[in-house]
Amino acid sequence: MKKLILFRLTFMAFLLMILNSTLFALTTRYVKAGASGNGASWSTPSGDLQAMINASASGDQIWVAGGTYKPIYRADNMDGSNPNHVFNAFVLKKDVKIYGGFAGTENTLAARNLSLTANASILSGNLGDPALNTDNAYHVVISAGDAGTGELNGFTIKDGNASGADGSAIQVHGINIYLAYGGGMVNYSSSPVINNVTISGNMAGVYGGGMFNFTSSSPVIKNAIISGNSAKYGGGIDNQSNSSPVLTNVTISGNQVTQYGGGIENSVSCSPFLTNVTISGNSSNYKGGAMSFTNSSSSILVNSLLSGNTAGNSGGEAVYID
Repeated sequence: MKKLILFRLTFMAFLLMILNSTLFALTTRYVKAGASGNGASWSTPSGDLQAMINASASGDQIWVAGGTYKPIYRADNMDGSNPNHVFNAFVLKKDVKIYGGFAGTENTLAARNLSLTANASILSGNLGDPALNTDNAYHVVISAGDAGTGELNGFTIKDGNASGADGSAIQVHGINIYLAYGGGMVNYSSSPVINNVTISGNMAGVYGGGMFNFTSSSPVIKNAIISGNSAKYGGGIDNQSNSSPVLTNVTISGNQVTQYGGGIENSVSCSPFLTNVTISGNSSNYKGGAMSFTNSSSSILVNSLLSGNTAGNSGGEAVYID
């Protein structure tokens, strides 16, 4: 009996040692625009956000100071930087949490102040001539495949221009990312947490000016503003093929499309869940100024407001359902 008890105690101590070593192995990396350090602290920050994402392991965090960050690696090839390539994007990694909005001196996550303009962390696809959008990145942010507990928190995503030919694609993590879909952010078979994020001023030639969710992608979107984006379908958000994001405390405004869903388009068995969401001032040249639902799609809205949306054909302020 004594030997059995000793064995159990020894085994428990071994498990605790493994657990503690795992907990203490989690790493926080630090990023500041224009810096050239190794990212180990605020005194030696890296200026390369994607490199810090790539170096991170499950459970790691990345803290990003205020500033503008542009993707410098092709989303389909991270071997070397290529600063002005339209295939460039920030590619998220499973179980890695990325927090923006820091002044660059904080010791805790709670100490950051997202209300300060100086702390705004901006992810921009404006790679070439600032006066043109034809040389902008097709996508600013891509999440492809299982995101696990991955999170993007405290950023503005802007200036994406998904203007590629419809049907053309690049491969990210073995998944086709289409170049005419999702100017701001693409989630493909991926459901990250997206918190305290503004997605504005992005365009797509076909689906999802602000965000495109495809093939069972159901991100959790909280405390967000999705505004001033444009596309053919789904100016703010486009959900396709069993994608049902959960939106809480979100404003979707001033987005526009030429076809369906000025604010949100849903097609092929999509059922987004909206709580405390305002969809206002969006427009469609054809149908569904606020939202559109086709091919067995629906939605649940709780304490949400649709107002001031317009459509050239039908489903203006309310929704279009086919």
